[in-house]
Amino acid sequence: MRARKVRETIGILLISAGLATLIAVAYQLFFTNITSHQIAKKNTQSILKAWAQPSSAATAADFSKGFALIYIPRIGADSWEIPIAQGVQDYELNGGYGHYQQTAMPGYAGNFALAAHRATHGQPLANVQLLEKGDRVYIRTQFKWFTYQLDQDQIVMPEDMWVIDSDPKKLSAKVGTNRLITLTTCNPRYGSTERWIWWGHLVAESDQSDIPTELQHYGNVSPVEP
Repeated sequence: MRARKVRETIGILLISAGLATLIAVAYQLFFTNITSHQIAKKNTQSILKAWAQPSSAATAADFSKGFALIYIPRIGADSWEIPIAQGVQDYELNGGYGHYQQTAMPGYAGNFALAAHRATHGQPLANVQLLEKGDRVYIRTQFKWFTYQLDQDQIVMPEDMWVIDSDPKKLSAKVGTNRLITLTTCNPRYGSTERWIWWGHLVAESDQSDIPTELQHYGNVSPVEP
């Protein structure tokens, strides 16, 4: 009798542990996306509002919430008008993309290197496997649009930080410019044993009011309004 009660208690505990695990997994897979999408939308609105203010006020904006917006038509809604924050810690990545602070800023000489989640927390690069050589990545700042073209990708180990060097794989000599971009995310999608990297180079820039043609045809680009 006592042994049966012990078995029943153990069974209840195992079921409870299993349910707790399922709830935790569900939270990671679904609810963090909902929360992060809300954060990203709020931060995008804050960025656009800051850009509508005098330049001194925009400069003083909270870069941890975002200083630029990214649009990747090939991926679609996951990476459409998503904030780019300064830093790659959990706080910044939970609201969109994060910028490796030791790398170049958009449009400048060097490597403008970004990180984003591939699963959970908004997962802006969930469909990184859809990207192809020649795809465009658009970066929008307060005054400029910067158009980058993707050139090559590679799967590396997490410790391979050379991927965000100023000229990884000596790409600048191959593409004819030292104004580069790097996208980094996890691989496989629901793991972090590797990193999937895409590199590209700057092919065009224009004033903020001059929206790139591809974006005009693809989807809505929010205006800067007071």
